[in-house]
Amino acid sequence: SAEVWPRVRAACPDASFIVVGAQPTAPVRRLASASDGIEVTGTVADVRPYLWKGRVSVAPLRTARGVQTKVLEAVAAGLPVVTTSSVSAGLPSTIRHACRVADDPQAFADHVSAALNLTDVERLDLVGRADVESLGWERQLAPLRHLLEDASGRT
Repeated sequence: SAEVWPRVRAACPDASFIVVGAQPTAPVRRLASASDGIEVTGTVADVRPYLWKGRVSVAPLRTARGVQTKVLEAVAAGLPVVTTSSVSAGLPSTIRHACRVADDPQAFADHVSAALNLTDVERLDLVGRADVESLGWERQLAPLRHLLEDASGRT
């Protein structure tokens, strides 16, 4: 938000904020011209290079429903995430260790700034404690396979 980014830039003057995603709204597109250090990409062929170059991911959604896959992608790519309590509520407990939660602009900016100042070792240690392996399709769908086999009478 307009309240968070100036606080982050004050604490980390070299920080840049890249908004990656399809069909950014007009207010999001205007961010790129309104503030230093903000880039809005729009659609990209592959989000992974942006994640791999990043130091922190943010999910500042005030309203969120279901599991937030963008947060899961960021953690899987090795990024800590700063998010709101709305988003955090939909996250598996296995990755919450890599996330910081804030609902007011100052706390959000503080968490982003702190994440930007982590060393590579500190960042990888923080994110490495999140268990993204348990979220793979194979493991998540295993109970369904057994239910279907039981229902069909096959073993």
